[in-house]
Formats: sequence, C-alpha cells, structure tokens
Amino acid sequence: MHTHTPKPLITVIAAISENRGLGKNNQLLWKIPQDLSFFKKVTSGSPIIMGNKTYSSIGRPLPNRLNIVVSKTLVGQCIKIDGCEVVSSLNEAITLASNYLSLHQHTNSEPSERVLGSKDESIGLVDRQLAKLTPSHLRVDPAIFIIGGAQIYAHALKNNIVDRVLLTEIHQASDADVFFPVLEENQWQEVWRESHFDEQNNLSFDFVDYRKLAQ
Repeated sequence: MHTHTPKPLITVIAAISENRGLGKNNQLLWKIPQDLSFFKKVTSGSPIIMGNKTYSSIGRPLPNRLNIVVSKTLVGQCIKIDGCEVVSSLNEAITLASNYLSLHQHTNSEPSERVLGSKDESIGLVDRQLAKLTPSHLRVDPAIFIIGGAQIYAHALKNNIVDRVLLTEIHQASDADVFFPVLEENQWQEVWRESHFDEQNNLSFDFVDYRKLAQ
C-alpha cells in the first residue's frame, strides 16, 4: 500500500544581527560555536539549498546533507560542483529536494532512523545523538532548508515559498553589506525562543522559530 509522504516544510535558517545584517564580504559576521552547532543539529540529514556565493563562503559540501546550489550562471556554463547538485532556479531546487526526501525518507520512522547512503549505521548513531541535544519540535521531518544568501532568502519569502523561519537573533548591531528581509508581523508567529550567551564573542543571542500563519 502506498504511504503518503507529508509535504516537506520549507525552512529558511539564518543568523542575523540587530539591524538584520547577514554578512560582509561574503563572510559570516560572527562565528558563534553554539550557532554553528545548532545549524548542524537542525539541518543534518536534510536537503540544504543555497546560492553560489553562499557555497563559495562555505567552500565545501556540508556532510550528511544533500547540497543544492542555485546558479543560472553555473548551469549556463555547464559548471558542476563535486558533491553538490547545481540547478538554475529555487523552484527546481525545491523539486529536487522534495524528490530526494520522498526517495530517502521512511515516513513511519523517527528522524533518528532515517537512512542515507552507505553510512547508515554511523549516520543513524549521529542522528540519535543529535536528537537528544535538540528540542524535539525543531526536528521537523521531512524538511528542506534554505541557508542563504540574502537574494535567495528575499525571493523565497516574497514568493510565499517558506513555511518556517529559524533565526539566530544576535543582540548586537553589525556593519554588514547584506541583510535579511523584514518578516511581516501579520504573516508570521513566533512559536519558540531560547536565549543564550557566547562568552567567546561576548554576545547574547536567541534561537527563534517562526511559523507562517494561515492566510
């Protein structure tokens, strides 16, 4: 009997400053260990979608995730990236990610039991460890993550593609050259917030989960 696969939750994930800064010179404004750990825990095992600049700033495919790079230029020039899928539009990326999830997800299993590639056992173990460290409601299964940059965030939000926004809100203004779009208050509801302090950078910040309100 065919089991219906739930529609993936399209999730934007970003770290932003008080003035909504995302980065400068194609680099993150801060490297906060807890934020990097949070990003890894939440996105592990899921497809991630990014622009070419964001991929360049990371410099490599992120492990245990389907890496999808959106770039008309790369597609037009037939340039491939090892370890990544390269597509020309965000819609194509979402279709590819959805197809990937429908092939790889066991809809009746917990996220900790999802099977990916040939390293099933070690990945399962990692997922179980991560599940213990992450608030259970943050591990939405299945989910597709849009991880940057500013243009893709703006396009996705403007075109009502996004179901959920996960932000690390850093309580300090920044000198940035790219910014995160303003979320319309009548369209988004905060459902969870957790406050932290990073001693290394002397920064306070919150992890915040916003969900799209039914229109």
